[in-house]
Amino acid sequence: DPGWTGKPQEGPANTWRKRTQADVTLDPRMTVEAIVRTVRSFTKPFPGANLLFEAAVVKIFSAEPCGPFFDAELLRRTEPGRILRAEEKRIAVKAADGAVWLESDSALPATLRAAKHLHPPLLYGVRHADFLREALDMPR
Repeated sequence: DPGWTGKPQEGPANTWRKRTQADVTLDPRMTVEAIVRTVRSFTKPFPGANLLFEAAVVKIFSAEPCGPFFDAELLRRTEPGRILRAEEKRIAVKAADGAVWLESDSALPATLRAAKHLHPPLLYGVRHADFLREALDMPR
């Protein structure tokens, strides 16, 4: 209706907090779908999802389910965070309900490629506490 002028909102405006690096940090206890959606939401031109490992913050720009690449019985018995396979730019990690490929646009740290397990971000969070509180630098 072009004649409708609207009316002012009653009460205070609805606001949402600024997103921080913690909002885009991957946790191996997440489901495969949640990991894929988080990575997809923050891929280029955005700064990418964070994967914390020891002192490193690895930027992840692609994630996809591993599908039938790994034995279903092996995955059922494996704990979340187990690194199933590591390549130069990507790793396969056991998530809460399956396995997921996580890919960076640059070579992964050698220590990560040699590791057997990713811990939840809370374990590494002490080293990265200031980083995790930083506001996301989002392009407009």
